[in-house]
Amino acid sequence: MNIQDVQTCGFFTLFANGKFIGKVKNTWVDEGLTYLIGALDSGRFTQETNMYLALHSGATAPVVGWTASSYPTVAAENQDTDIGYTGNRPLWTPDAAANNIIDSANTPSRFPLVSTSGTVTFTGLALLSRDLRGGTQGKLISAANFTTPLTFPDGTNFDVGWGGSLAAA
Repeated sequence: MNIQDVQTCGFFTLFANGKFIGKVKNTWVDEGLTYLIGALDSGRFTQETNMYLALHSGATAPVVGWTASSYPTVAAENQDTDIGYTGNRPLWTPDAAANNIIDSANTPSRFPLVSTSGTVTFTGLALLSRDLRGGTQGKLISAANFTTPLTFPDGTNFDVGWGGSLAAA
């Protein structure tokens, strides 16, 4: 049997008030890769209904051992609606997968940022299967930290697309 190596690549595409501000590579965590492989076994596998994006402010770099249950604490997920964003984790809405890629850069998820202190700072983000901020259920697919923390003024619309690809190595 010939087993081929597979490369994963994941990235977040970032926009502030409609303007492209950068792309960030992310770490696919073991829980996310196991979920992806498990999706092939529909008879014994429970499919998650949706995926959601989350913002965090911790300094710890993502590692493959992170899970949905550890993410809110180790990453310091933003759960503050006075200095953070309004609502739950926003829904990830990708375009149809094609050529080994799935991406939502054309339909990014919106974080309506709020800050009673004038600005809000984030160090990274993640893709998870549940919408509850600070929730520990579901699956963590991937996470990333920005090269440097991003600070935004109150009222900014921070839009984020997530994309991923698989390729034979």
